[in-house]
Amino acid sequence: MAVIHSILGEYTYNFIVISSFSIPMIISILLYCRYLPKRRYFVPRLIFAFLICIASFYLLAVLRTKVNGIFTRLLTMLVTYFIFLLLIHICYEGSPYRKLMAWCAAYATEEISSRVFTLCVMLSGNVHYETISLFSTPNDTRDWLIMFLIRTLVIIGLWLAFGRERLSEADREAKGKIPVLSMLFALWLVFFQALSREYMRESDALYFIINLSGIVAALFVLLLRTGIFVQNRYRQEIALTERLMREERKQYDSVKENIELVNMRCHDLRHQLDDLSCKLTEEELKNLKQALHFYDSGIKTGNEVLDVVIYEKQLVFDKEGVRFTCMADGSLLSFMRTTHIYSLFNNALGNALEAVRKLDDPEKRIIDLSVRRDGDSVEITVTNYFDGQDHESTTKDDKTRHGFGIKSMKYIASLNGGELETSASGEIFELICRIPIQD
Repeated sequence: MAVIHSILGEYTYNFIVISSFSIPMIISILLYCRYLPKRRYFVPRLIFAFLICIASFYLLAVLRTKVNGIFTRLLTMLVTYFIFLLLIHICYEGSPYRKLMAWCAAYATEEISSRVFTLCVMLSGNVHYETISLFSTPNDTRDWLIMFLIRTLVIIGLWLAFGRERLSEADREAKGKIPVLSMLFALWLVFFQALSREYMRESDALYFIINLSGIVAALFVLLLRTGIFVQNRYRQEIALTERLMREERKQYDSVKENIELVNMRCHDLRHQLDDLSCKLTEEELKNLKQALHFYDSGIKTGNEVLDVVIYEKQLVFDKEGVRFTCMADGSLLSFMRTTHIYSLFNNALGNALEAVRKLDDPEKRIIDLSVRRDGDSVEITVTNYFDGQDHESTTKDDKTRHGFGIKSMKYIASLNGGELETSASGEIFELICRIPIQD
């Protein structure tokens, strides 16, 4: 401390006050910017940004020393806050949305750590505006280390609670909210810090309440940030699910058209068998009749869309050596949209196929489908063996769609007022979807 005083002279106190939170703030920024792509030459950039902070803090300390007052404090706080936003921009790449989100979270977290430590000093019985010591006998080295340790632990704890998830890119609605949140948060911090400084010597009880209020307000900012993030991710998932359903509708139309074409050709071929019998061997004629029988023996559930899904999947089941059993009253699904029926059953049977495909035992390559009435609801059940691993993991080539099978089915169930559940017991996996029957 004496060394700093010998260099800065009369500006030492204000420089320490302004810069004392810079180390916790940088720790907080490094944590919340963890998933932002670093710019080239990150470490030199970080050192350069830190030197900018030190130089700025010195100039602000000179200003605070020469012109002391509430407006000077407000200006100092505003400049300090935006210096750290500049630090993020210098060191990290990414959209302004993601940088502002990280900046808001880092500042709210630093603010909480600062006020938690202030409360600790007050509870220790010491005068909070005269010392940072938690002990009756001050010791600069020990007290500074303890202060940074406590604040760092609080920052890490808050980051573990609010900051570990990756931020996806913002949609239009989120991009409108983030700048507003950031500006309001900055203004609130400036106001609250100025208010704290004005009343910190007036009454310990009042200052204690102000600090608690500051912690609650900063926690609200973190919760609001998380809420914006969750809503943004949910909207993106819904948009992707609906896009996939539109693609599946095109797939359904294509499959249906192909089935109708095959059925028409089979019908024509059936009438020509007598003419062909004298031109083919018995073995060739037998194979031809078996093929025609396969196309004739398709499962009829009473719902054309479900029939198309089953017909399509049966071709794959037979090729993969999967036994498929079905007890389905498709007429119960008449109230559902074509896209919803096709997407729901296509995903359910597709997931089951992917699970049994991994099994070495051919006796366990079994998929069972049931569609039945249960009171005022239709109950859809798909049962299959699986290898005991995460049933929702994927081996599909398109990794971007991973995880959206179950999500899209739950989304479809919710759109129709129903719910979807999955359960695993031993080697048996079961998917149950219940949807109220609508008139």
